[in-house]
Amino acid sequence: MSARVEALHAAVREACFSPKDEAKRDLGALLDRHGVAPPDRRALLGAKPRLSLYRKLVRGNVLGVCEAILERGHAHLEASAKGAWSDAVDAYLDAGGPRTPHLRDVPSELVAVLVPRLMQDARVPSYVAELFRLELTEFRVGAAVNEVLPASFDDIAAERPVVLRGPSERLMFAHPVHTLGVAPTPPAAAAETRLFVYRDAEHEVRVVVQTPFADELLARLLRGLPLGHSIGEAAGACGAAVSEALLTEVAKWLADFGERGILLGAPR
Repeated sequence: MSARVEALHAAVREACFSPKDEAKRDLGALLDRHGVAPPDRRALLGAKPRLSLYRKLVRGNVLGVCEAILERGHAHLEASAKGAWSDAVDAYLDAGGPRTPHLRDVPSELVAVLVPRLMQDARVPSYVAELFRLELTEFRVGAAVNEVLPASFDDIAAERPVVLRGPSERLMFAHPVHTLGVAPTPPAAAAETRLFVYRDAEHEVRVVVQTPFADELLARLLRGLPLGHSIGEAAGACGAAVSEALLTEVAKWLADFGERGILLGAPR
């Protein structure tokens, strides 16, 4: 990118994301501040004043995509601390706004600013930050590129790893935030909750609640460890012995993940 283009980008960024509408107040000073080239400066000053309208459109797009993707978190936050959402958005925009060229990535950047603020705000229940993280994960899994899968797989065997359909992510929360909707009703009680967020064969994003053992097992299988080795390590992590009851639990878990289309078999 040339210095001339960079200067224009910087001026437009400030015009869109500064706390005040600098383009409306003094467009010439804004352009001078960023060293906009004289031909570009003359063209902008001689044109109809559209930067303020562009500012409204850009900010509206940024806010719109964040409120749509983080709908539940936004509703719960506003119910507990009115104005906290606007304050966080203002802080994000005042710091320069999006660093990404992709609108779909803006909610991730906003959450990176938002969650630390919520953790310091005594008005906001701790589950709200978890709800934002869950919504962002669901969106990320839904928007991820399709993976290329082999045409066929071998049968599952204890000495071999397994193939799990992606994209997916594991999450652990202190509250069952997956049960919450847009209505700002808090969860009934705090409870450690382990979730597996995945996208099924029909491209629908789904959430599965995992037991601590199943989550530990899944963590190892996702790393490509053999099934039998993963069972032993997961049992040890949970302070359990590999027993007939545990192996029965594993069999049910494998069957469930197979029916969901997550577990595809062993690699060929």
